[in-house]
Amino acid sequence: MITILEAAGARCVPGAYPPSDPSIKAPPFQRLIYGSIESGFPIILCFAAAQGRAHAIPLFGHTFDEDMWVPHAELSYFRIGKGTTYIPSDSWLSSYVGHDDNWGSNYCIPRHFLYTRQHCKDWPKGPKPCVMQSDRVEYVIATLPREVRVGPIDAEAIGVDFLPSMLVQLPDPSEPWKKRLIEYSNNKLLVVRPILLHSSQYLEHLGKVVDWDYSRIRSGAIETLRGWAGFPNGWVWMVEISVPELFSANRRKVGELLIRADRPPGTKRDFRNYVLARVPGYFAFHTGGTAAAPQYRFIDNGTQGHVPLFGCEDPVVAGCAFP
Repeated sequence: MITILEAAGARCVPGAYPPSDPSIKAPPFQRLIYGSIESGFPIILCFAAAQGRAHAIPLFGHTFDEDMWVPHAELSYFRIGKGTTYIPSDSWLSSYVGHDDNWGSNYCIPRHFLYTRQHCKDWPKGPKPCVMQSDRVEYVIATLPREVRVGPIDAEAIGVDFLPSMLVQLPDPSEPWKKRLIEYSNNKLLVVRPILLHSSQYLEHLGKVVDWDYSRIRSGAIETLRGWAGFPNGWVWMVEISVPELFSANRRKVGELLIRADRPPGTKRDFRNYVLARVPGYFAFHTGGTAAAPQYRFIDNGTQGHVPLFGCEDPVVAGCAFP
């Protein structure tokens, strides 16, 4: 399957569960699925079916449930740990949309129906993984454009890593949405959504968005970005930053970070991956300093409030038309 997909021009990001090499830690399979689908690129899900058989289906979309209990429960009852620094945007994902050649297309597959480990009910000393597991996810083949070298999980991590050093330098931090952004970041309550898009699509997005006070991004600022030598001409990750109430109920965000998609991520902070950020009131450009203490220049962008998510710019559309 990978050979065929790559010959057709895709870059495949596979995940095996369990990994064929025990020393390799496979990415969380739900995040691997979501990362491609949210940007408009399908995945193939391979099941280990009963009696040693296998079954593969493509997934190409998902549903969204603003009333989803899971993100609230994870924050209140099931906190993952001190290392949790944000809320993934797929926390409100209800079902994947896929095709099954035995049954048809556009079926909703409940997210929590999928698992990679099964437990034996009759194990003598409590539930443990079964030796012969079936009906579980065994492989995931996520797809991205061939030129992309940064995956969605890495893009999230890179964006969130850059944000705190930027927020402590924000001009006018007492302004309402800047203050809320800082507070939510400090309390690890930001919602993060990575979207892969072409850099020209980002400029189009900036030209469409309107904040809550009907202010738009300054057209002069957009044209400056268009002519900026440091602006990429190709694939970029837009890591959207929101807060739970805005994201789930209003499909809106507070800002975003733009990350180069054509540079492999390293193990340390590298500002060659960073393009720019948009926060309430400003674009933020990296101007120097050290990796531990970077410096930013803030340029007025004309909007102080929250704006629609990518794909949700049209106010007459009830849902979001993701790419």
